Amino acid sequence: MRKLILDYDKFALEEFLLHGNFETYRVRQLLQWIYDKKANSFADFKNIPLELRHALEGNFLLRSMGIAKVSNSKIDATKRFDFLLSDGNCVSAVFLPAKDKFSVCISTQVGCAMGCAFCASGKDGFVRNLSSGEILEQVLQIEEYTGHHISGVLFMGSGEPLMNYTNLLIAIKTLTDPKGFNLGRKHITVSTVGIVEKIKSFENALPGVRLAISLHSADDRKRHCIIPSAINNDIEDIMSSSISYCEENKVPLTIEYILIKNINDAKQDAVKLADLLRKYQTEKVEVKVNLIPYNKTLGRTYEAPDLSTVENFYNYLTERNIFTAVRLPKGADIGAACGQLGY
Repeated sequence: MRKLILDYDKFALEEFLLHGNFETYRVRQLLQWIYDKKANSFADFKNIPLELRHALEGNFLLRSMGIAKVSNSKIDATKRFDFLLSDGNCVSAVFLPAKDKFSVCISTQVGCAMGCAFCASGKDGFVRNLSSGEILEQVLQIEEYTGHHISGVLFMGSGEPLMNYTNLLIAIKTLTDPKGFNLGRKHITVSTVGIVEKIKSFENALPGVRLAISLHSADDRKRHCIIPSAINNDIEDIMSSSISYCEENKVPLTIEYILIKNINDAKQDAVKLADLLRKYQTEKVEVKVNLIPYNKTLGRTYEAPDLSTVENFYNYLTERNIFTAVRLPKGADIGAACGQLGY
């Protein structure tokens, strides 16, 4: 069975070349065709000997997933991509244009085990991890389809990135490799519900990538209702490990807070959040809050707060000198907004 070549880093490709008695310097050429020129056929590898091209064709696939559907938002320029994987599963990603920059929100798993009450991604549970190549292929396919170079990657699609830790690291290394996608680390954001053990490992394994914590409440008991899987990672430990990571890597910490009507949008919720963040904010780390009014999701009965409630929550945080932004939904009409991606 042929394997996805995107699952092979430069070291694995060198091993393949050595095993086939090919010159290892050709790794540079292979990477150029894959990530720079974005060829979608081995026949296009023009400066590669025919024998090696045949070997590549016999052993590898350049692409493993098909685009099942592209949905175009009528309210903004967002596009939702639904990909059909080789095993019949589906996964989604979102193209987010902004002025002259183009970002993507990509998935790391089929389904999700975190069970967030507001999110569609885990409504049918966890199916499997995506391989590092399947993660990268989402970016390549969107670049090919849109004709735009992707300058930012958000690991905020389906799945908990830190529960697919090894493949996440491999993918990010390729995204930041000058011979890969050549993205700056600070143009990559990993969003997590807060797997403390993995955040601590992440600090040593991959410095410089931005971190976003899906908090949604500063009260552990309430947070456990919103994120059932959070029971093994309390808020104080999450904040401590996240601040440590951001201090070490000189990046801001983003707190994501879905505002859900009558659940976590009251004045006391804002007070607890402000108290928590003021406790951990240091001169070395800027803490930013993204307030995200709940996006209507199929199968969920929650509602977004009214505008005045959102404004009051925002005003209280800013009065406490906490940098806060209300994040407007993008692609909400095509199921592409925060919490709406499902399979």
